[in-house]
Amino acid sequence: MRTGVVATAVGALLAAIAGFWYGWHGADFDPSPPAAVCPMVRPDLLDRLVPQHRPPSDERFRNTGVRGSACTVTGPDVDLDLAVMRFVRHDGLDPVNAARQGMLRAINRRIIPVALGDEAWYFLDGPQNVYLMARLGTTVVQVRYAAPLTEDALASSATVLAQEVLAQL
Repeated sequence: MRTGVVATAVGALLAAIAGFWYGWHGADFDPSPPAAVCPMVRPDLLDRLVPQHRPPSDERFRNTGVRGSACTVTGPDVDLDLAVMRFVRHDGLDPVNAARQGMLRAINRRIIPVALGDEAWYFLDGPQNVYLMARLGTTVVQVRYAAPLTEDALASSATVLAQEVLAQL
């Protein structure tokens, strides 16, 4: 009789642990979207970095485990894409690791670290196109800036843009 009670208690405990484990690792949360990105950047900075630009375009996007806002600004010779992505726990990853995995990665590109946020770096994608990723906690800022500039000027401009956005978060 006692063996049956112990077996039932152990079985219930194991079922509770398995249910908790499955629920914890299987649950996804839906983050609130970040604010519109274009208003986070001073108009004079946009005018300087994207001369003769068309009106900035804001959009929101949603993927599993991430919500984002993006801003696109185009000029005659310059393109700028800014995105802010907010990550939450998803597929068993805590929010910080989800954000780290959500940062755009480059294959066969030289990654240059940047002192910004919790983690930041950039890489060149061609002679006049830079991608910069900056993470602050569970939020990732992505900058793609294409302009007829040197590598240093592209990286510096992308860093200033990322700082501008991070300061608004």
